[in-house]
Formats: sequence, structure tokens, C-alpha cells
Amino acid sequence: MLSIIAKLLLLTAFVSTFSIAQDMESDVSADDNAALLEKRRKPVTVPKFSNSPTIDGKLDEEVWKQAAQFTDFVQTEPGDLIPPSKETIAYMGYDEKHLYIAFMCFDDPDQIRATVAKRDQVGSEDYVGVFLDTFDAQRKAYILLFNPYGIQGDGIKTVNDRRSDFSVDIVMESKGMILPNGWSVEVKIP
Repeated sequence: MLSIIAKLLLLTAFVSTFSIAQDMESDVSADDNAALLEKRRKPVTVPKFSNSPTIDGKLDEEVWKQAAQFTDFVQTEPGDLIPPSKETIAYMGYDEKHLYIAFMCFDDPDQIRATVAKRDQVGSEDYVGVFLDTFDAQRKAYILLFNPYGIQGDGIKTVNDRRSDFSVDIVMESKGMILPNGWSVEVKIP
């Protein structure tokens, strides 16, 4: 339960701040991100789910209607902290053992860039992600990225390091699917 609380603290600070379309090696400085964080920081209540969603890439289960929703994103690639070119909705909830995150990314299916990539090789495709600052210290965050098929990219980003460390492999489950109006991803994190 403590790890769920720590993750939720992080998500309060980071989900509405960092673009879900952020490039792995963004040119946005830590100072720029810190200023944006302070400007956009909003308290968030993430609900506890009574039922766990099935991780199949479909957002059709009732449990997602109970989830916290996030829509206030910015785009950094291409662009630099600009309004997103396409709408994305992120959903979040938790239960006793897991944190659940889902994304609905609206797009023309012919414009979606996705392959069955190797783990950590999703940066040249369309992807969504979160930064998890599990200690709420704003110094280090776990990076979790997912392409339209749910292929994972994960790493660690520290404030003083311009490059992210993608050598870590975090245990989690994800599944994505391409839809007539875009793509969706569901994630289950222990």
C-alpha cells in the first residue's frame, strides 16, 4: 500500500506536467520543466478501484469510468511546450496491489507510427508515458513509455543528468491496440 501512495504522490506532481508525447532526450531544460510544473501543478484525487481492469488494450470496461482523467497536456516533439496536435486522455486508478494507467490517443489510423519494437526502442514511434517520482523529491523519476501496441520503454531520469538511463527493466504489464479513431494502451504496475 505504501508503494501505491508513493506512486500517487508522484503522479499528482508529474502527470499533468510532462507531455505524454515527450521525446526521450528532450531539449527542454530542467529549469523550464520546473517552471512549467509549478505553473500547472494541480491536486489530483486518484480513485481506488473496486474491480481491476483486464489489461487488453480496450478501454470499454466500467472501471475506467471511475478513473481520474487527465487532458491538460503539452506537446514537446515536435514543438516545445505547445498545445497538442491531437487530443489524448489519460486515466488512472489503483487497487490494493497495482497502479493502473490507460491512454486514449485520438489520431488518424493512417498517421499512427508503430511497430512491434524491441523494449526501450519506442522513441521513434508514437508513444505515451509517465514519469514516476516515487519519493516525491523532484530529483529522480522512473520513465514508463508505451507505443500503440503496448511495447514498453522504461528508464530513470535524474535532474542532473541530460541523458536517461534505459538499462533498467521495470516489471509491468501493458497492452495497446490501434482503433478506427486512434489508439489505446492499458498499463498495470505492481
